[in-house]
Amino acid sequence: MNVNNKNRVLIVDDNTSNLSVLFKVLQQANFKVLIAESGKSALKRIKYLKPDIILLDIMMPEMDGFETCRRLKANEESKHIPVIFMTALADTADKVKGFELGAVDYITKPVQVEEVVARLNTHLTICRLQNNLLQQNEQFTQEIAKRKQVEKELRKFSRAVEQSANTIVITDTNGTIEFVNPAFSVKTGYSSTEVIGQNPRVLNSGKQPQECYQQLWATISSGQVWQGELLNKRKNGELYWEFATISPVKNQSEQITHYVAIKEDITERKRAEQEITRLNERLKGENMRMKAELDVTRQLQQILLPKQEEFNKIKGLEIAGFMAPADKVGGDYYDVLQHNGRIKIGIGDVTGHGLESGVLAIMV
Repeated sequence: MNVNNKNRVLIVDDNTSNLSVLFKVLQQANFKVLIAESGKSALKRIKYLKPDIILLDIMMPEMDGFETCRRLKANEESKHIPVIFMTALADTADKVKGFELGAVDYITKPVQVEEVVARLNTHLTICRLQNNLLQQNEQFTQEIAKRKQVEKELRKFSRAVEQSANTIVITDTNGTIEFVNPAFSVKTGYSSTEVIGQNPRVLNSGKQPQECYQQLWATISSGQVWQGELLNKRKNGELYWEFATISPVKNQSEQITHYVAIKEDITERKRAEQEITRLNERLKGENMRMKAELDVTRQLQQILLPKQEEFNKIKGLEIAGFMAPADKVGGDYYDVLQHNGRIKIGIGDVTGHGLESGVLAIMV
């Protein structure tokens, strides 16, 4: 259907007198009139003429109106165009045949111009309404398809929420709980009916600094995401740790309507961290104790080993070898002094077995 004020009417008739009369009348009635003097001409030009409606004479040579109509309705580009037959045939069978081929109406010759204009306007209105209805149906079909897709996504989201191992809590902007998933009940011991309508403070352990909650609310109320650790209390009074991510939910106007909290139980991780800290402190103390023992051993070693200047004071002593005291304790033997194939002096140390075995001196 043309968007301008003039509807395009194609007249298919081999009678030039009829064409002339209809051309003049329809132009005066504000139609854009197109002419084809045969069925073949109409079929050939239909792609370019693009009429809104067709007035088709039945009695034409070579190709009559019935065959022309059949071919028009078999063509994807023209099957939607309404066809009105013009004929002198009054037989009911001819009219039925025309309707079966897809015609929308009949006008009996000789035509009455007022009747032609009225029927054209009527069927153009019907066609326009049908097109509008088709467009609306197409829009409804698309909307239904979109809605089904949204419902599918919602069902998938709902299953993910229901089956999530993490706790999920949805509150309004005042912090009133509107939804909790099954994992919430498993982790906290509270059923959904017990907490819906309540505030998340029902989980407050009283051991979290108040500044933490103040920062939390300041962050999410400004439209940002808050993440952090919370020490909460289960229904049975047991304390547990959670890592929480709390996000604001906004509408199309960017106004916050809800808050969504996704929380992971990290109690075991916190216990492991505390155990690691305890072991680190223990290792640190053990290292300090061992360092102190080694320092004492080193000092004893330096005291027990004779210095070179002391050997020089002994007359007639022949020095076969000398080892100065080490800065650090280590090794099994520092030196062995022999005379005539016999060990005279052996000096060594044994580390790693405590202070009592730190120094060994053998004088033979």
